[in-house]
Amino acid sequence: MIVRDKFSVNFSQNKEIDNKYFNFRLSFVFIISLVLIMISIFLMFSKSKAENKKINEIREIENKISKIGLNKKDMNAKLKYLKSKWKNDVKLVNLLIEKKSFEYIIILNKLENVIPISCYIDELNISNSKKKSVEIGVVAMSFTDLLLLYKSIGKYKYNIKSEIKGNKGYKVRLEVFFKNEKK
Repeated sequence: MIVRDKFSVNFSQNKEIDNKYFNFRLSFVFIISLVLIMISIFLMFSKSKAENKKINEIREIENKISKIGLNKKDMNAKLKYLKSKWKNDVKLVNLLIEKKSFEYIIILNKLENVIPISCYIDELNISNSKKKSVEIGVVAMSFTDLLLLYKSIGKYKYNIKSEIKGNKGYKVRLEVFFKNEKK
């Protein structure tokens, strides 16, 4: 068996180590290390809290953006639906106007041809009944103009509702019945 001697080197001038001084230094280094570790942990957590707040804010903003994107898609779908519905409604209304107003246009054209230039229409009520009657208020400046009005409207059946002489001339309320004829 081979026994080796321990090899130790002590470079200090004083061969003995002062245990009190050494323990003091060691404890001082240990306390300072511990304080530095605690400070670094505190800074890491404080930074991470700030970063977590920022990350949470970013996530909230991303959620809002995604909701806006979804809302935009929903809104676009709703708009397309409403546009198509509106176009269909407009087509239907235009069709109804075309079918119904054609006769009113004919009636208004007849009124324009019947009423003399010297008279003017004060009121106009077109009924939506099958009789195709029009109630009009006409103002004639003179009695001659009034006679001219009666003569020109004589082609059609009419009822005189009222006849008043005023400052502007003669005001006559008539109910005129037009036949169901189309051009």
